[in-house]
Amino acid sequence: MRASSGLGFVFPALLLLAACGGGDEKAAAESGDDIVSASDLTSGMAGAATGLVSTDGLPDFVTMYRGGTPAMHMKSVDGDKRGGMFSYTVDAPLKDVVDFHRAAFEKAGIAITMEAAAGEGITFGGSSEDETRNAMAIIGAGEDGTSASITYGVPKG
Repeated sequence: MRASSGLGFVFPALLLLAACGGGDEKAAAESGDDIVSASDLTSGMAGAATGLVSTDGLPDFVTMYRGGTPAMHMKSVDGDKRGGMFSYTVDAPLKDVVDFHRAAFEKAGIAITMEAAAGEGITFGGSSEDETRNAMAIIGAGEDGTSASITYGVPKG
């Protein structure tokens, strides 16, 4: 897995996020909330290129390892839930970044119920006991450091 672009490993998570969607985009648009669309993806990529990635609206368990550089933040709305994907890169060891995100999930009451490792990367995720908060982390080490992508879902509000 190569972290040089900071975005190459993100698209499987984006596909998962899109597959979990299926909500009424018209209703979301009418409510004024953000939705995942081609313009959101373009905006996220442009933000990564310009360094203007917003971290506004991230849940408390979606945090960035100290010294990280945001690469993308896309938001979505599906009925009474909101979610999104936040990605960043950091010059830190893979193990430290993984431990950091595991601790953030656990502190928020998100039990890790799925985990898979391949090569220089790991994917793990789960949900809260009441299933109102969920998260998945995809973290990989590459030539240019460690890249992390966190896909999340929380109640709207």
